Amino acid sequence: MSLIAAVTAGGSLAPDIQRVFVKEVERAGKDPVYWVRREASFALGALAKVVPEELLVLTLLPLFDSLRSDSVWNVRHSSLFALPAVLSRLSPHLRRSVALSTLVPLSRDESPAVRSGVLEALGEVLYTFHTDQDGPPSELLRLFLGREQPSKEQYPVACRMPGAIWSVLPDLDFFDDPARPLACAFNYPAVALTLGSARWGELREYYLTLAQCKTSKVRRTLAASLGELARVIGPENAARDLSQVWWDAMRCDDDGDVRLKAIEALPLFVDSLGEGKARDDIFTGLVKAWEEGWLSRNWRARESLIQVLADLAGSPSHPDCVCRLLKNGLEDDFGTVRDAAIHVITRVWADCDKWAVVLDGLRRDIIALAHASSYRKRMTYVACQQSLVLMTEKNSFVVDDTNWEALRQLAHDRVVGVRIGVARLAKSLYDKHTRSSGLQVPQRIIDLVEQLRRDTSTEVRSYVPKVVDFCDETHATGSSRSGVFATFSRPPPITNRSEKDVPMTSL
Repeated sequence: MSLIAAVTAGGSLAPDIQRVFVKEVERAGKDPVYWVRREASFALGALAKVVPEELLVLTLLPLFDSLRSDSVWNVRHSSLFALPAVLSRLSPHLRRSVALSTLVPLSRDESPAVRSGVLEALGEVLYTFHTDQDGPPSELLRLFLGREQPSKEQYPVACRMPGAIWSVLPDLDFFDDPARPLACAFNYPAVALTLGSARWGELREYYLTLAQCKTSKVRRTLAASLGELARVIGPENAARDLSQVWWDAMRCDDDGDVRLKAIEALPLFVDSLGEGKARDDIFTGLVKAWEEGWLSRNWRARESLIQVLADLAGSPSHPDCVCRLLKNGLEDDFGTVRDAAIHVITRVWADCDKWAVVLDGLRRDIIALAHASSYRKRMTYVACQQSLVLMTEKNSFVVDDTNWEALRQLAHDRVVGVRIGVARLAKSLYDKHTRSSGLQVPQRIIDLVEQLRRDTSTEVRSYVPKVVDFCDETHATGSSRSGVFATFSRPPPITNRSEKDVPMTSL
């Protein structure tokens, strides 16, 4: 059965092969051994996607009917995996009939695993009705959302107990399944897409209830799907109902992955919000979150936030927020965060027309690093300029007197690691200038190289060979974003190095 399912899913089948496979699955579905019948369900689902509708209705549908009512719960549970594939091939009337006659009885099944399986399958089953004019049956929608008027006291979503709760509380029914919050959270985008933005009001109340759940898996799932859900329900609904859910995820201190999922969803979420107050609040709130220490204990969250900045819709129209976030990234204590900020700045610089206002602020922030008292910030300045020289087409560094004066001063820096960075940058400038213009190298570059060749540190001198040797060397023209700072810690091998020449490379 596993082989039939794999072959069927792997490519198109000739009609005669389809009939052979259907007969074999039909035989296995009646096998006296229950686990053979269980495996037949998986093959049935694969075949239902490819066989002609007539063969599906006359042969596979009766087989499915016998599997869903099997005496062994394992078989009934596995039949749920075939249900979406079967429903997607049926006519609207028959689809509605089969879905109701399958899920409603199985939602009351004596087996907890079968009832949980119904929850897991509901989202995909409901989506099979997305092209039907009337949408999914209201009975199935009630199964997804829970009973409107429960006959007994319900357990709050946030207080559901995990694990083998059924052995302790055997009277819990389908609507009290502890797996319900996670299953529904996972399926919400599919159900919302099925109903459309016009019917979001039917789903809104239960979604906001799920958003109050404190279970980590549920919170991570909701945070990860915020972008897709916002795209489905539209900007007005998203701004009203999802913005607060996103901010709650960003404030989550119990599970750092919740915040990471919210940041990963941010580009699509911001784009779906459209222009307006909700989007503006996101940008100003991000600055507040960083500067008030929300992200202080999670450097991965800071790195992820910096990485998505250039992808956020409306970023160029919020220059102050973008500049402050990138400035914070450049000054971060973790090298990976600084590296991410440099990579984003390089992307922004490559599209200077779009980011003109942002670049005006960034230039001031970057040049300030060159004059900072912290050697780490001075090294960040050099690393940033190195990345810009290597990865941008325009080579305007040489004619920028402000940057050049800063570089000339850093060539005399007391920290060897900073001077090594300047030496590497000088070499890159020389190489790129000769290859891009073919003109004579500006005298200021030659003077800088000669000055570095007279440096007291053999480490610094090792990075700057004689000027006449430059043109014969091969240099990398690109730089991966993970290597900006790493280059300082891997100098070329040299001999007779004294202990006092060892650079300060620790970041």
